[in-house]
This record gives sequence, structure tokens and C-alpha cells, in this order.
Amino acid sequence: MPSLLTIPREIRDEIYTWGLLIPFSPVPPQRIRISTEKVRKVLNLGFTDVTVEEILPRHPSQEDIGYVWSEESVRYPLSAPLPPTHHLLSACSQIRTELKEAIRRMGDGKLRYKIDLALRNDKFVLYPTWVSIPMLSKHVDELEVTLRILHGRTKSVCSVFSVHEEEQEGSLLNGGLACLIRFVERGVHFLSKKKREGFTVGLLVIDVHAPGIARADLDKDMEETAASLEKWMQGTESDALGEMAREMEDTQIRLLARKIESLRLSTYGRIVGEWDMKEMIRMRDELARN
Repeated sequence: MPSLLTIPREIRDEIYTWGLLIPFSPVPPQRIRISTEKVRKVLNLGFTDVTVEEILPRHPSQEDIGYVWSEESVRYPLSAPLPPTHHLLSACSQIRTELKEAIRRMGDGKLRYKIDLALRNDKFVLYPTWVSIPMLSKHVDELEVTLRILHGRTKSVCSVFSVHEEEQEGSLLNGGLACLIRFVERGVHFLSKKKREGFTVGLLVIDVHAPGIARADLDKDMEETAASLEKWMQGTESDALGEMAREMEDTQIRLLARKIESLRLSTYGRIVGEWDMKEMIRMRDELARN
């Protein structure tokens, strides 16, 4: 009886390649908003755009998935399916080895995760959707984030709002940070109850696409954003924040620096800036001492 191991290796490699090309999210995921710092529990239900307070009274049995500061603007997918290669990776050691080799080949020697982060800038709402996860791993060489800004130009690509602003106005920076923190703490299923210890990312790439903005305007905006982002990471603009916001910001940046080696900002593939996260923390500490 023929099996996967009895057919020629070239054909097996072709199977692996097609398996890796299967879309990770073939259908639009159901989404939910995690709201308020007071309530830290949410159900794994298929509600869309519903606050925790609305479902809490009707469902007393809930999982504690925590709350990340300023994540009201994110609409999380309720679940993340397993990678298409998951069962093959569990088959036997030979297939697992061959499939890992195929994954590295397709990624130019690297393990890459890809996620689409759509911004509704009329409401400042973020919709993260996984595009490619070749295999589950504790270390990802590159996390590629395509940030798509929809419905015209925003006030700024890197918008920052007071914590007292209305929730629907949100914050691209703080909402994106909350989404990123959930990923490095809990993995591809942002709402996982169990945190993933020891998870790291080599390079975080944020590539901005804004079809409604002229390229010259976008390039100028991105240069300004890169400068603001560098100051934010170094802590040179923290004096404008209140004490609570300053402490939250510092905690978030240090958490990400422990998990992520470097950050690259680009627009349509053109690199605008790249930073070593440990160097940013060193400069942040130096500024604090002075």
C-alpha cells in the first residue's frame, strides 16, 4: 500500500509546498472587543463587537484572559485555527524533518509569521487577521505585519490619544501595542488563557500600506512617524504623560524588548527606520538616570 513515505521525495516536497500555501484564515473570523480595565474575563462566544460587561451578567463561568492597557480599539478573532501543516508535523520524525526544511526554504532560511492589521480610521478600530503561520514555534525569526490604513488619511500614522478619550477614537499606537503584547504573551490565539513562556521574535517588520494617501504624503508622514517612534521608545516624550500612563508605557516597552530583538518600519517595502530594542532600552535607562 503506497504511503507518503513511499513516494519520491520531490513529490513529497511538492505536497509540503502546497500545504504551506493554504490560507491560514479561509473565512472571516468571528471577533470580539475586550473592554474596560475592571472586568478581566471573557467568554469564547461568537459575539461581534460586544463588550465584556454585556455578556458578564448572563454567563458566570468564564476564562480569565486578562486585560491589556488601551486595547479597546482592537477587535480580536475569537479563535485561531491550527496551521495547515500541523498534522503532518505530528506524523513521524522523517516527515517532520522534511517539512521543517521546506518551511525554511520557503522563508529563505527563516520562520516567518504574517499578519494583516487593518485600521478603520473613521473609527480607529484595528482588525488583526493571520495570513501565514507555517508552524507553531517558541521562536519566530520574522513577524511581518502589514498595516493597511483604510478610508482616507489619518491624523497621523502613529496616532496617540489620551486614556480619557472616547473608546471609539482609540489609538493606533496603543491598540497595536496591546495586540502585539497579547501575541508575545499568549501566541497566535490572542485570547488564550495560558501564557507562552520563553516566546521570542527576531525581527518585527511593520509595513504600512495606505491606498488613500498619495505616496509623497505617505513617505513624509512615515518619516515623521519613525522619528516619533524612536523618541517614544527612548522615552524622550514621556514627560507629557500622566504618571499611570508613563508607568504603563515603560512596562510595555520593556516587555517587548525582552521578547523582540529588533523593529523595522517600512512603507510598501521601503525601509523607513530600524531599531535594536536592547539599544533603545539602554538609551531609555540613560535618559532616566540623567
